[in-house]
Amino acid sequence: MVTREIRRAAPLDRGTSVLGQLSSHRVFAALPESVLAEFASEALERTFRRGHQLFYERDPVVYVYLLLSGVVAMTHLGYQGNAHSLLTFTAGDLLGIAALMFERRWTVNGVAVSNTAAILLSVDRFEDAYRRHREFAHQVTAELACMFLRSQEVTFNITQTSVTARVAKFLIDAADERSDQSTGAPILELKLSYHELALMLGTTRETITRAVARLSRSGLVDLRGRHVRILKPDALRRLTEI
Repeated sequence: MVTREIRRAAPLDRGTSVLGQLSSHRVFAALPESVLAEFASEALERTFRRGHQLFYERDPVVYVYLLLSGVVAMTHLGYQGNAHSLLTFTAGDLLGIAALMFERRWTVNGVAVSNTAAILLSVDRFEDAYRRHREFAHQVTAELACMFLRSQEVTFNITQTSVTARVAKFLIDAADERSDQSTGAPILELKLSYHELALMLGTTRETITRAVARLSRSGLVDLRGRHVRILKPDALRRLTEI
């Protein structure tokens, strides 16, 4: 499978002030300090518990969200009422800049896949800065282009790779350095529910359940509660290449 190299956000330091976060961010760093100070004076710092709905489709866009930590999934309800993830955002990402192009209304739902912290910035001030400062507008455009490429990658993965392969890649990527003392098998704790994992991988909880069961029956993994032992790492990696 061919993948693109897509720029990802650098992690942010939650101990830094709002002004410090903005001045060090790849998009906001293009603004004069006086404008950043105005942003910071109006900003709100919020935390969202896992499963919290940040906004709903067709809601007016009031804030641009700068994520400090956690994961937020942009979702859309399918015709059977299942939520399908279109794109996920992590620390350093901006939510809301694309919605500015659609009459200031959200075109998707936003849900916190994990406990999430964010800085909420006035959408009016953001749009004013976009119109007044050319370099800032350039950085916003670059951010939108990056989001578009990531969206293309997600679409490719959903249409060209099986859910089982996506689950296999997630397990390989998430496996930590701990190993089972008796077998040396990589072991990880699955902190996401199947519903949350489905949002991350662009499918449904039922499909995730079947994919995990298939991997278990094939002897590639051993699932005990939330603990997963990867019994055949090489075979699991080969699945991700299909």
